[in-house]
Amino acid sequence: MRLHTQNRIMMFGLFCLLEAVIFTVEQIKPNFHIDPFQWVMLVFAGSLIGRSISILAIGEWLRWPFVKVVPHSSGAGEDTEPKYSDWRRPIGILLCCPICAGTWSIAGIIMLLALYEPLGRYVLYTMSAGGAAMVISRFTELLESNKYVAQEMNGQLHRQNEQALMPIPVTQIQHATSMVDISVE
Repeated sequence: MRLHTQNRIMMFGLFCLLEAVIFTVEQIKPNFHIDPFQWVMLVFAGSLIGRSISILAIGEWLRWPFVKVVPHSSGAGEDTEPKYSDWRRPIGILLCCPICAGTWSIAGIIMLLALYEPLGRYVLYTMSAGGAAMVISRFTELLESNKYVAQEMNGQLHRQNEQALMPIPVTQIQHATSMVDISVE
């Protein structure tokens, strides 16, 4: 069987295992539900945890057994890719992908909410607040970067205009007029 097929089968198996655990929890706690606001909070929490595990230095301890750091294909910065080609590869693939890691972390928070709600709420509130702060920070960085680009372009245009409007030195005018016959007949 090809490695790619084995990886997909293993990831599908992990997903089925997670679904089986969630199904079991639903059987044990039939009144368990998640409010709409908590779903929104799960989005922010999953985004933060997914980025933390896959990209940020804080998640490095979790991904280093499965993932290696390589130069990014663009040449700017670094990227991660799975280390091995055995049973650890699917885990490496999941840890390299912020969306995958975030999805699994959301499933973990849901399990925590179902099994021990006070701790689950604490994790949900903390991570979603951090995720919201991350989104606000990224948006602010985007606005600031656009501001700096606009300032730089404005400065370049200003310098070009100053050079275009700069008075021509008298010596250049005299030299230019000496080359042209301006006699009037």
